[in-house]
Amino acid sequence: MGKLEKPALADLPQWFQEQEAGLFECEEGVLPAHPYAVESAKLLVRACLAAVDDTQRPEAEVETGPMGRLILDWYVPDSRLQWMVEAIDLPWPSVKVYQLSRQSEVRAPKPPQTRIFHNAYDAVDSFTEFVQGK
Repeated sequence: MGKLEKPALADLPQWFQEQEAGLFECEEGVLPAHPYAVESAKLLVRACLAAVDDTQRPEAEVETGPMGRLILDWYVPDSRLQWMVEAIDLPWPSVKVYQLSRQSEVRAPKPPQTRIFHNAYDAVDSFTEFVQGK
């Protein structure tokens, strides 16, 4: 079986680095983000930003989700793209990402859509299409 090349990676953006420390600090009774979920999210963010040109690079709010998952709430104009990244013990580019997307009335109106990705290629392709408005 042949190996696939791993996705290209951009540098980890400053906005992620600034929010990362808060992922491991949490209130009593709440789980912090799992280190594997954080690492998967870092690689996904870097791969997504490498896939679009500099003028299309959105930022995201990063926070701890349920059961140690990590939430990425992307700032995409006129839309909403939210990912919940789960910790998995598989090598990159394997991931487990739950996606919720919704486009506003400015674009072609569509109902909210949910998807689950098990590899970085599908997640990056979906991100690129969403950011480019396809």
